[in-house]
Amino acid sequence: MKNKLNREVLEGRLYDFDLEKKEVKNQNSKYFGQEFWAGTIHIATDEAGLNVIPVHYTFVLPTFGSGKVDNRFSAFEKITAEEKTWLKVGKDEAEKIRLTPSGDLNDFYLVNDERMVSAQRNEGGFITFIKELSPEGSARNKFTYDMIINKVNIVEPADGTDDVPHAKIHGVIFNFRGDVLPWDVIAYNPKAIDYFEGLNLSSKEPVYTQVWGSIRNTTVKVEKEIENAWGDPVIEYSERTRREWIIEGSKPQTYDFTEEDSTELQKKVADRNVHLEEIKSNAIEYAKNQKNAVATTPTPNTMSGPISSVPEGDFNDF
Repeated sequence: MKNKLNREVLEGRLYDFDLEKKEVKNQNSKYFGQEFWAGTIHIATDEAGLNVIPVHYTFVLPTFGSGKVDNRFSAFEKITAEEKTWLKVGKDEAEKIRLTPSGDLNDFYLVNDERMVSAQRNEGGFITFIKELSPEGSARNKFTYDMIINKVNIVEPADGTDDVPHAKIHGVIFNFRGDVLPWDVIAYNPKAIDYFEGLNLSSKEPVYTQVWGSIRNTTVKVEKEIENAWGDPVIEYSERTRREWIIEGSKPQTYDFTEEDSTELQKKVADRNVHLEEIKSNAIEYAKNQKNAVATTPTPNTMSGPISSVPEGDFNDF
């Protein structure tokens, strides 16, 4: 498969951050002893500060493997030292930045629930400090993915919500290594919903195309009325975060999907399943070790002190 574009551009004001400088502790790592940054930058892409998008960074060293300086390391130094965020210094004084992450997944296994979670997120990319922002709109908030789509599900709004009918478009995109990432984008535009429904997608006949749109990450206030047996009802308020990749366009012509592509995709899906099994196994083993450690920890002695057009294939699994 030649078409594996996975690009996001986010521009706006530094809203908040949660960054930490750490040191590689694994003695078997070639990076043992080196400092690195990890954490999340939150960027407000709109003027009202309502669409605040998190971008995660997993492992940022001072230099790339090639020896070239990674400017993100010094960018994190600047951000954490100056703290020029919308929340701390206000909108007008907040640092203006441009980020170029990619769509990625945070895969983890919940041992107690016996459930694998693959959460979509924005990962990595370059950081640029800028003086002026682009006009509000797609120049500040856009994703473009080459995507293999195999499902379109119509979602009707639940009672008591402000949701509207929409379509969840499911398939896979690719990371920089070419690994498949199961991915959902959302269509609200009725024309988009009609278009994707009309493609007659199935697990045996996916469609390979390019899609683009914007990311919405907003906090929704939910009001719930609790009945009272002997008085006025009680109103409870809660908040939930809605994060969606909203599709706004796609290429008129889909990509060719050859027999070779079909075989490659099936292998990539199989490789991902192996990867998920490793995550599950490691999580179970870690939980088991933690439980054993607690069980074998001696009770502290208070007398002595504390102790410290598609070829046939089935792609239903992604």
